[in-house]
Amino acid sequence: MTIDGINVAIAAGGRVGGAFAAETGTEIKALAPIGASTILERTIAAAADIGARRIVVLGNEDIAARCDGRVERVLADSGDGAANMLSCLQAFVDDEERSATLLLAGDLPFLDGTTLYRYVQAIPARTVALGICTGVEYERHFPGAPQNGVMLGGKRIVNASALLVPFAALEAVARESAAFFNARKAPWRMAMRAGIGILAAHAIGRLTVERIERRASHVLGAEVAAVRNCAPELCFDVDSLEEYRYARARI
Repeated sequence: MTIDGINVAIAAGGRVGGAFAAETGTEIKALAPIGASTILERTIAAAADIGARRIVVLGNEDIAARCDGRVERVLADSGDGAANMLSCLQAFVDDEERSATLLLAGDLPFLDGTTLYRYVQAIPARTVALGICTGVEYERHFPGAPQNGVMLGGKRIVNASALLVPFAALEAVARESAAFFNARKAPWRMAMRAGIGILAAHAIGRLTVERIERRASHVLGAEVAAVRNCAPELCFDVDSLEEYRYARARI
């Protein structure tokens, strides 16, 4: 699809504690320092670099203070991940241009405008899309990084934290927002509503990306596709202090 008419919602409500918070000086993952700024600021810059029409960020008052007028508005953090995802999906339902919404996690330290531009360009028009890369490619790109991903069809797959939803599909995806949230680290859960067939295929190691695509398309009533071979930078999110240290040492 073309870049024209993309709105971006950045979910920056993720929190950390203990040694992670002590080392970064914040309980908010998106505000962790990385390079010369923060993960959040890098994400906002990437969204701006691709020419996003509208940008919103979900987070608390600390997040709002760091946005510094660079976004349209800050959505309130409810403290519940699935509810926050729903808020992001509903952020642009009033959009007169009927633009697609790109939902980004706020903890992608390697993300930049070039990577994001290429990702959006690779998505077919009118398609709900989520990027994936192979575990082999992820490990090649990030040697020595903590292992990431899940097994599907006998292969390790790592999904991106970047969901593209066409305007016409926003309502349907919003209805399934809890399923999308729960599937962010386990894509097979996207198809749980399919019943015993999907679950059995997962249990015996025969569940494939293609089967998930077909079932998700049926559930949503919209075309759903995995963007294969997406940039690993879209898949490296910071869920642990080890991952944060890895990213900080390379940026």
